[in-house]
Amino acid sequence: MVVQMGVTEQWDIVSVIQEGRKGLAGRQVPSPLQKCALSLMFRFCQRKGVPRDLSAFQAAAAYIAARHPLSYPNRVPRETYADDFAVRGASLEWYLKQILATLDFKEIRDDEHYPYYIDPLGVIWRMTQALVEAEVIEAITGSLTGQSAKAREEIIAEITHKIVAKVNAVPVDLAVPFKDLIAALVDAEMAKARPYVRLCRVLAR
Repeated sequence: MVVQMGVTEQWDIVSVIQEGRKGLAGRQVPSPLQKCALSLMFRFCQRKGVPRDLSAFQAAAAYIAARHPLSYPNRVPRETYADDFAVRGASLEWYLKQILATLDFKEIRDDEHYPYYIDPLGVIWRMTQALVEAEVIEAITGSLTGQSAKAREEIIAEITHKIVAKVNAVPVDLAVPFKDLIAALVDAEMAKARPYVRLCRVLAR
């Protein structure tokens, strides 16, 4: 939810973004990652206001931007960003958690437990949501009309295959944890339709 702000608060956010651009450029963060990090900073400030520790805030945003699933394998630790931005590791960690929670980022981890973040407004997640919704609705309507319908496991497997193997939006090495996210989405969509399935069974008796 975006908080309504006055002119003063809006100008404060403008200043944060302008200073963020200077801070990221000064630490030689690549241009595409700068744009992503600044976008995260702007979206966060719209919801939570201006952070107190701008350097730690910039470091956390840069870290998240750098850990897109397609950056795999990415073994750069958080400590590197803390050092580059001259901030305490605990401060970076705090802002990292704040940004991820506020913007509802999804997290998956590789076999060495390094995290990768999926933006809920990004192409990967929106495509995943659209596929899940379409497949679940098709399965549910098939069930309601007495036709054969795909099972939960089949839906999850097919969507995972489409995004990982066909679209190449998520690396194969991250397919298993990504599949868990898809499973959670499928379960949520199926839960919405459950009352209709129960009603159909009652009326059919």
